[in-house]
Order: sequence, then C-alpha cells, then structure tokens
Amino acid sequence: MKCLIVDDEIICRKTVVTILNEVAECEEAVDGGEALVKFGQALRENDPYDVVFLDILMPGIDGHQTAQAIREMERGSPGGGSVKIIMLTVLDSVNDAMTSFCHGQSIAYLVKPASEEKFLGTFKKLGLL
Repeated sequence: MKCLIVDDEIICRKTVVTILNEVAECEEAVDGGEALVKFGQALRENDPYDVVFLDILMPGIDGHQTAQAIREMERGSPGGGSVKIIMLTVLDSVNDAMTSFCHGQSIAYLVKPASEEKFLGTFKKLGLL
C-alpha cells in the first residue's frame, strides 16, 4: 500500500510515518502544492497512491482545496482512480468533517493527536488491512 502524508508540521508527518511504516510505503509532502505535484507524478507514472492523509490547516492550499484538486486530477487521468483520502486535523469540527464527507473528498476524519490504535482501526474499518 502506498500512502502520501500531507502536513505542514514535521512532527505530525513523522508520527504518521512511524505508525504506518510496517503496513505501508509512506511518502511525505509539506503542503498542498507539494502534495499535488507528487500526486500528479504518481498518476502519470501509473503508480498511484492508495491513501492520502491530509491536514486541513496548511499555508497556501488547505486540505479541502487539496482534496478537491486531487479529485479533479483523478477525473482527468486515464485510469480514473479513487484514492482514499483521510483528513487528519486538529479541527474537531462538525462543519469541517461534513465538508470533507459531503463533497466526496474524504472517507475518514481523524482528530490529532490520533493514536496508533485509531490509525490502524481506521485502516481495518476501510478494508486496507
């Protein structure tokens, strides 16, 4: 399984990588712009990500905008695709969660700090483990 972890905080990225290292090949991006470059490159190389973890609060392109751009890139790709997007954020907000789900952007929403148990539980629930 191939994952992209997008967060402007290095500690958060490294925590997710450490948790998922045993079950996934993890790559990192520091913001939405870098994530879109990596995501597009993976699509072009026919080696797409299976899961993208997105922080909502990031400078420049936020998590919601990044998720929307990812969905647009998928629509324009030859294989279509439907990467599983999991929002990972400090925002414990019903509005942010609903925005993520209602716009077809994400399939899960984890509030930081999320434990290893929550990460792996979410992966099992989504059929990724």
